[in-house]
Amino acid sequence: MISGAFSRYLRGAHPPRRLIEANYQVMVTPWLSGTPGVQYVIKPSGNSGIKSAVVLGLQLAVTF
Repeated sequence: MISGAFSRYLRGAHPPRRLIEANYQVMVTPWLSGTPGVQYVIKPSGNSGIKSAVVLGLQLAVTF
């Protein structure tokens, strides 16, 4: 879990912003790995206009 705050100089932002993240690295081959991940962002814009967001991602790593 990550918690962050917007600058006090940013108008309309209501800190803090919170993020919950889960990921896991999978070795596909000895030279290729993949890391799928999911994030749940609470109040991503810093105000109550957007309540939450889900972000999906995939990171690939190739070792030479």
